[in-house]
Amino acid sequence: MFFFNLFYKKKEINFIKNFNKALFLAYFIPIFSIVGIFFCGINWGIDFTGGSELQIGFNQNIQLIQIRKVLNDAGFPKNQVQSYGSLSNNEFLIRVEKQFLLKESDKRKIFQFIKKSFLLENIKIEFNDNNSEKLILKVLKHESIGITKKKIANIIENKIGYQLRRDKITDNMETVICNSIVEFKDHKYIVYTIYFNSISSSIKNILSSHFGEIKIKKVNVVSSQVSKQFKTDGLLAFIFALFSIMMYIAFRFDVFFSPGAIVALIYDVSVSLLIFVVFRYKFDLSSVAALLTIVGYSINNTIVIYDRIREILPGSRSVDVKGLEMFINKAINDTLSRTINTSITTLFASFSLWFFSDGTIKNFAFVLSIGIILGVFSSTYIAPAVYLYFKKHFSKSRKNILFRNLSREDKIRGVV
Repeated sequence: MFFFNLFYKKKEINFIKNFNKALFLAYFIPIFSIVGIFFCGINWGIDFTGGSELQIGFNQNIQLIQIRKVLNDAGFPKNQVQSYGSLSNNEFLIRVEKQFLLKESDKRKIFQFIKKSFLLENIKIEFNDNNSEKLILKVLKHESIGITKKKIANIIENKIGYQLRRDKITDNMETVICNSIVEFKDHKYIVYTIYFNSISSSIKNILSSHFGEIKIKKVNVVSSQVSKQFKTDGLLAFIFALFSIMMYIAFRFDVFFSPGAIVALIYDVSVSLLIFVVFRYKFDLSSVAALLTIVGYSINNTIVIYDRIREILPGSRSVDVKGLEMFINKAINDTLSRTINTSITTLFASFSLWFFSDGTIKNFAFVLSIGIILGVFSSTYIAPAVYLYFKKHFSKSRKNILFRNLSREDKIRGVV
């Protein structure tokens, strides 16, 4: 039976001659990536900036590009729209970046209008920066005579011109008041929590005016605190992954192998981050998943090469630097066919996702495809180059490097 082999080599490829260039890239690219992030920044997605996510159903066939255009024109330029479920359901998942409905000028206007309307001397209005759709009105008990929720609602909607929250479209003011104003009494104040028309309601009204009746099936809001927690968790996940890999390699092989693996992974992640900086792709939770997938895939190739290096190194002989270079070069050539074959088959899947998907999955597949290619380069050049560098400059003997454990191949060859 014939098995296809990608390489039938008569002569080994000399990878060692390009190790210095690989080391230059390994140290230069992360610096370049940091500079790019510092000056250009990352296009953070809704997961890391806060925002709203809506699952919306239409009664007619709507194209993604139509929804995006309407949202852009309505003042929601940072939006993500993707199909949800079967295409025949006409359902979409819409994500928009956090926006502040009530700005500083709006706050001052509301404060002055309510104070003047009720002839109040002492009044407190508090705004929560994490929720621009809500304000808290505090009135001293002895000054609250004549103040009712209905009067507050009439002032805000009819005189100031801001719309209060509505769980459903209704003209019944009593229903609006129940939905939007909550009254609470403490020992000193009467506290009114007033909820304004939300982002989700605004989007619903905008889309309804263009596409007819729609139905909001689910609304999720990512607050500023949650988005900050996502950033922290994503960074901790990456640090934990690198630390775990470094400890495993140091235990499984030796300490000289660990730096090469870590430098190679940092290189892969740095180039991937440059993709987000240059092409301005949104960096969200799926991007974190893509980076961690790249880390896992790249280290898999590196481990195979490292294992081959350890297998062919002589067990008890002292090997000079030239001999060590020869063994490393042989190990890379021995595993090259396996590295490229597995990477190509994986690229078939990632390219398919890239070409035939949309939204966040498309970005995930694109970054993953680039990361797989980077992983082949870093595991073939950077990781072995860093290992060789550390072995040459930090081993006990620089001229001759002693490998203590007798390998199986040395036993077969009778090396003592």
